Amino acid sequence: MYSTDEVLLQLSAVGLKVSRNMLRQDVKAGYLPAPRRVSRGYRKGVGSLLEGWAARRAIYLYRLRRKGLQGSLLKVFLFLRDGWGWESIRPLCVTGLKKAVRAQKVPVRQHLRGQPTPESLEFLMEDLTNVYQAIDLVKLVLGMGYFGSPLPGGTFQPLVEGIQKVYGVAFEPIGLAKMEQAYFDSGLTWDQIIQLVNNADDAQAEKARMIFKSFVSWLRCLQQDYYAKQGISHQSTNPLTSCGRSSKELADGFRAFPGARLTTAQALAALIGVVAAVEPLHAGLTETMLDPSAE
Repeated sequence: MYSTDEVLLQLSAVGLKVSRNMLRQDVKAGYLPAPRRVSRGYRKGVGSLLEGWAARRAIYLYRLRRKGLQGSLLKVFLFLRDGWGWESIRPLCVTGLKKAVRAQKVPVRQHLRGQPTPESLEFLMEDLTNVYQAIDLVKLVLGMGYFGSPLPGGTFQPLVEGIQKVYGVAFEPIGLAKMEQAYFDSGLTWDQIIQLVNNADDAQAEKARMIFKSFVSWLRCLQQDYYAKQGISHQSTNPLTSCGRSSKELADGFRAFPGARLTTAQALAALIGVVAAVEPLHAGLTETMLDPSAE
């Protein structure tokens, strides 16, 4: 465990100029955990100490802040780093999911009045072919989202084929089929996913965080392999920044979602929330992922 002076020395050693007051304000704002009150022994009174992981979190915090991250987005990145602070991340997950669902419903509301039915959505597919190319994926998303069951012909296959075409990654067909069937059998609607996230505890959030980080690493490997094949160098492969997009570019892109006005923090938190809700399906997902270099 480290005293405030020791933490400040660690920060200074890596070139980060931080004051006691800055640490105090970041504890108050929820970026850092409060120091633990620990007895220092006979006649030495009680001291305030930060645990090792909290000291490392402080270094990461001020490095990210130096890069320009702030507010809710900074808290999401810190949560992904060490898993602390789920109570402040959960509302972002829920808000982000609600906004994302609202965006999914926009094309439907533009064509239908009242609550859609499977039959009315099926009839609507001809109009939506002018909006979406992967109509079979739309059938899955809308069917599961509204009713907990895909519309006839709904499948992940267009998404899988897109990844295969761009990255040359091989998927195990049996594992993919298992994952898809597990998702269908779950019957999870949009409302149920939001409710699951709203009720998720720290243990579920930690599982979701680790799964999400593994998935991000997998995507990054795909991107690195793709750049190598294309002879592209000095290009970011971080999917969390959309491969090097600026904060403004990311914010503008997410806010352009129809009817949603997602912030970057809400969008990223929503992805973590989805993973928390469908965590039992993760085993099926990992069975489908093979060597990114496979042709």
